[in-house]
Amino acid sequence: MELIPRVDPILQRIRLHDDLATVEAARCPGCGAAIRVDFWPGGRYFQVRCEGRILHRSVLQKIDEPPPWWTAWMFKPVESIITRFADEPHPGL
Repeated sequence: MELIPRVDPILQRIRLHDDLATVEAARCPGCGAAIRVDFWPGGRYFQVRCEGRILHRSVLQKIDEPPPWWTAWMFKPVESIITRFADEPHPGL
């Protein structure tokens, strides 16, 4: 797993509430693969990742106001001690 290089334009699209189709059309700047945006329950945190052979990801992002479509890409954590308070990511993520 590697950090996505030059991911800021994609993060900015999400923060500016670009429509879902525009965000879905973005490609990973590292390898050209399709991207995904995973929102944590509650919508206050998200992470961008690609679906390429080498997994590229962004650093976990905090957002005060998620875009209207955020629930379409909500991360559904498996219940564990780490995810008991799933609207806040684990500090180690």
